[in-house]
Amino acid sequence: MTEKTQLLYDRDAYLDRFTAHVTDCRKDENGDHYHVILDRTCFFPEQGGQTADTGRLGENVRVLDAQIRDGVVDHLTDGPLRPGETVEGRIDFAHRFSHMQQHTGEHIFSGLVYRDYGFHNVGFHLSERTVTMDYDGFLTVEQTRSLEQMANQVIWRDLPVLVTWPEPEELALIPYRSKKEIAGRLRLVTIPGVDICACCAPHVRHTGEIGVLRVMSAIRYKGGTRLSILCGKRALDQAVLESGTLSALGRMLSCPTEDLALQVQALMDREKNLSAALEETRLSALMKQAEQAACGRRNPVLTAGPVSEKTACAAADALLMRHPGVCGVLWEEQGKKRVILVSNSVSLRQAAQALRGTGSFKGGGDDACIRGQTEWSADQLEQWLDAYTKG
Repeated sequence: MTEKTQLLYDRDAYLDRFTAHVTDCRKDENGDHYHVILDRTCFFPEQGGQTADTGRLGENVRVLDAQIRDGVVDHLTDGPLRPGETVEGRIDFAHRFSHMQQHTGEHIFSGLVYRDYGFHNVGFHLSERTVTMDYDGFLTVEQTRSLEQMANQVIWRDLPVLVTWPEPEELALIPYRSKKEIAGRLRLVTIPGVDICACCAPHVRHTGEIGVLRVMSAIRYKGGTRLSILCGKRALDQAVLESGTLSALGRMLSCPTEDLALQVQALMDREKNLSAALEETRLSALMKQAEQAACGRRNPVLTAGPVSEKTACAAADALLMRHPGVCGVLWEEQGKKRVILVSNSVSLRQAAQALRGTGSFKGGGDDACIRGQTEWSADQLEQWLDAYTKG
């Protein structure tokens, strides 16, 4: 039986180099990767919703992932190591520290949510890009912003982040949070006056190392709330990105960034008014086509171009007032050809079935009206309708 791996990160989250003996190495069945077992490791394995550390073993072997099972850490590498040899391991500490900032920030926020509202953190995911938390109660926008402010106050107070392994009799007296049932001795992470939580992950030593916490989004999720946050360097990088975008927009619109919202709203209102005027012009042009098309054509189909479905329907109804056969309008919508056909004398439900059989129409409707997509031109559709109604 393989002995459990000594978890060096458990005692020192800032340790980024270590030496260890290789106890096993086997090739992965699905490719060119290898599974390496060490007697001890600094690599935090994927668990508790957090992705694993990455780094190197020796000079040339990269650690791509790490998993833990029954206390044994399995390092997924891109090269082999010889069992019995001693290797130096080096973790990617920038990656580790970013995870430490995010995870400790989550503890602060979740501790405040539990303290002030009694909601539990029932889901947590921390990867290279995202940090999400699920709570079993709904938080309003005002409550979320208040919690964000309080979380940053905790960060700026530079409180200690304590890691302990209480004895069972001591643990029974501690009101700690836990996302799941944990077997064996518990490792508690405590931020005095804010949170006590059972957790296996590395954390910063003081809350000030987090720098800042930003709530990026909050939505209703499964009867509760799903929140996304960024902490530390991730929050700074996002702020720099947003600032650059706002500055670029300000230059494009020749206005200061604080006036961007008003300027964009004015442009949206103008675009809406122009679109409405253009639609009226297109409808008027279609109505004139409808008046001219009614003479001498059994099943007139008009080509409308890029108009709204509402305008196309109005033109089809105008055609139908002047013509007893099948009347149609072909228009463009998001790069696709759309069609509406109306009639008071032909069963269009049956016509739709026959049209679908040609492979050039997708859609349906009822006896009075069908609509959908087509590959045909207006002339091709009109010729088909003439042949169909003649038969």
